[in-house]
Amino acid sequence: MADLTCGVPADILERLSFSLAFTDIGLISWSKANTSNLYSSLSDVVVTGDFEIDFNDSSLLEDDLDKIKDTLEEIIEFKEGNASGRTTGLRTKMNIGLEYEIIKKRLSAGFLSTTYFNAAHNVTETTIAVTGRPIKWFEAALSYSFIHSKFDTFGLALNFSPTRGVHFFLASDYIIPHVNSEFIPVTSKGVNLQLGLSIPLGARR
Repeated sequence: MADLTCGVPADILERLSFSLAFTDIGLISWSKANTSNLYSSLSDVVVTGDFEIDFNDSSLLEDDLDKIKDTLEEIIEFKEGNASGRTTGLRTKMNIGLEYEIIKKRLSAGFLSTTYFNAAHNVTETTIAVTGRPIKWFEAALSYSFIHSKFDTFGLALNFSPTRGVHFFLASDYIIPHVNSEFIPVTSKGVNLQLGLSIPLGARR
């Protein structure tokens, strides 16, 4: 029988965890009644005219806005065509994780590779994380994604799971954005914040 451990000591294997998961596998079918087909003719639109908006004169301002509106309607002129039902695939995601317990039930380090599949191209993000559990009912994790992150996708997660009562967690990434002298973020366009809770129904944790 082949040795699947490849000579790795048993105590190391006991602390090592591997996971593989696929999510969002499937299709969405759209009926003809819920589908619209819009198209535009292949022509060039040349925008001419000098728009000098005068905010002091309300009548002139209205005329200038009407001119801009008419020009935009010329640029974007769609016609409705015959529509038929269609089927689109979900954006399937593959997660591959590896975790090692440095201190059993107290401190661990992990690696996560996430790949998004779509028709145009696939996108892969890689994350490393360190998780600590100083006490049984509380743990915290610090993560960093380092492929498309530009050194701003640091994440922090807090999990509270007391023996009795409500369990809840709080997690966020982009927690250390680049800021200017007024401490206003200048690179990150958003913050991903997640909050969740659960109520255990059994006596055991």
